[in-house]
Amino acid sequence: MKIALVSSKGGVGKSSLAIALAVEGVLRGHRILLVDGDRDQATCLTWAETAVAHQQPVPTVVGLGAGMHQPDQLPRLAADYDLTLVDTPGRLGDVQRAALITCDVALLPVSPSVTETWALAPTLAVLQDARAIKPALQAVLVLTRVNAATALARAARDNLAATTLPVLRSQLGARVAWMECHARGQSVPTYAKGPAAQELTAVYDELMEYARAEEAAPRRPQDAAGHPDRPPRRRGVRAG
Repeated sequence: MKIALVSSKGGVGKSSLAIALAVEGVLRGHRILLVDGDRDQATCLTWAETAVAHQQPVPTVVGLGAGMHQPDQLPRLAADYDLTLVDTPGRLGDVQRAALITCDVALLPVSPSVTETWALAPTLAVLQDARAIKPALQAVLVLTRVNAATALARAARDNLAATTLPVLRSQLGARVAWMECHARGQSVPTYAKGPAAQELTAVYDELMEYARAEEAAPRRPQDAAGHPDRPPRRRGVRAG
């Protein structure tokens, strides 16, 4: 199962979520590959170095660029893992497109505001282009940095309905743990044992539901014939 985290703007917690999901998988005993597709920021690679220095659990982390869709790159690497997470740059371009046509699911983090919903438009356009090449590509939104006590948070799901994409039932709160953990080479699953970790666990579990659904879905002829670079379907990760 390969999941691309995509957004046309920064500040939604995309890289932090990619790292946290990867660590959650490692703690469950899953074989996890984390791909850093943003060579300018290199957040995942830098975090991995810090985590190793602090003797924290780390998935396999590699850096790949716009050629990751080539058969000898991500498709070959991902074949050895239960779950692959691709952190793409916070801007649209060839890296995001390559990730989308290679992955099974596009995960779009979004903060709960009307302006954030408007800002999704460019990402949705790239997603539509990717689906023209890979019709089986699924996409789902996840709310991040949510302050559950505000009216804005309560209205967020209604605002996102206009995108027509499904929104995960689980959401991530605006919690200090997300800002503190990386300096110690940790992530939310190892740093926080309270609500932040519980929310992340719920998001991981729900994504695994998508993994099982994707695994069970019958493959259409155009999915197999139209994408010779796609490796054989592998067993999805089971929720722990």
